[in-house]
Amino acid sequence: MRTLRCVILFSGLLALAGCGGDFVTVTGVVLLDGVPVHDAAVSFVPEDSSGEGAGGYTDDQGRFTLTSTQRAGIRRGKYKVTVESVTDRPAPSLGIGQVMAAKHAGGAAVDDKTSNKEAKDLYDKQVKDAKKNKPHLLTPAVYAGLLTPLRADVPAQTDYKFELKKDAK
Repeated sequence: MRTLRCVILFSGLLALAGCGGDFVTVTGVVLLDGVPVHDAAVSFVPEDSSGEGAGGYTDDQGRFTLTSTQRAGIRRGKYKVTVESVTDRPAPSLGIGQVMAAKHAGGAAVDDKTSNKEAKDLYDKQVKDAKKNKPHLLTPAVYAGLLTPLRADVPAQTDYKFELKKDAK
């Protein structure tokens, strides 16, 4: 009985070790007209519907390392590669209650009617500014969708250099 347990345990360990061999560490760099793109989402989307995708984010030098949903690395296969970077999102605006609290924080006697109007005006301005300052893509849209021209073949290559062009269509 003890031997049977050892065989089953050993078989399970071998199976787990075999599964680990399917994942490959993939790294790379993303450049836009020669300049590193930071904080970009890089996704490897399998061309085969039975595949599993992976993704990562670029650092200040444009470097990334992929992670799948299960673990670090990516399964072997052919992939479409998407890259998407957006402008910095504006800081969240204060709610009307927070604006009112800030107006009354001084402790001095305040005319409620005037204070409420000032708070509402400030709130309305924040809402208007937020609509004007919506984040937009820094990287060309052609690289963000599934019609991307970028491709990868893992493990034929495990370190990529994606050179994006601003005028790409």
